[in-house]
Amino acid sequence: MSRVSAPRTLPPALAIPPLLALLACGGGGGASSQAPPTPVADFSLQVSPANVQIPAGGSAYVTVTLSRLNGMSSSVTLTGVGLPAGIVTGGTIPIDASTLQLPIAVDPGVSATAYAGTALRGQVGSLTHDAAFGLTVAPALPASHLRVDLVEAAGGRQTGGTLENHGVARELTPSQLVKDANDATRVRQGFTPAGQPTDH
Repeated sequence: MSRVSAPRTLPPALAIPPLLALLACGGGGGASSQAPPTPVADFSLQVSPANVQIPAGGSAYVTVTLSRLNGMSSSVTLTGVGLPAGIVTGGTIPIDASTLQLPIAVDPGVSATAYAGTALRGQVGSLTHDAAFGLTVAPALPASHLRVDLVEAAGGRQTGGTLENHGVARELTPSQLVKDANDATRVRQGFTPAGQPTDH
């Protein structure tokens, strides 16, 4: 004759409460109490045009556009990166601005060639970002020759290292050679929006 044993139960001291058993198995995981990280203030830069050609001894302007991110509200200092000796640039985008007309000046002794790895570096404290642009130095222009794209400036005197330039008006109509009362040849420039040519 076989005997049927009654099911055994654990003594009360060894029994595991249901809640503890659930937690031991990884259940009941509530939401984390850690807050998400605070976004870090940052910025990005863009240079226009993306490729610049400047004759040796000349200068040009690029437009630097600043995008402030995550509440960044500081001014940004700009310097040139990868520029050969004799090419200077630099400036600051103030707190209340997002663009800057930045001059790039080329010494007459700089070799005419395309330079690789050139960029503008923006810096706020220890935070830096570079915006690459292409730079080609062309041969120096003949004396008294003006290129249309190089005779427009943002205005005012600008300096960089030992170089200096001055703001000029852009000539939108052809110049004319005229004779005055003493039969001396004068160059009469046609500046707009004045309407009438004026001696210059």
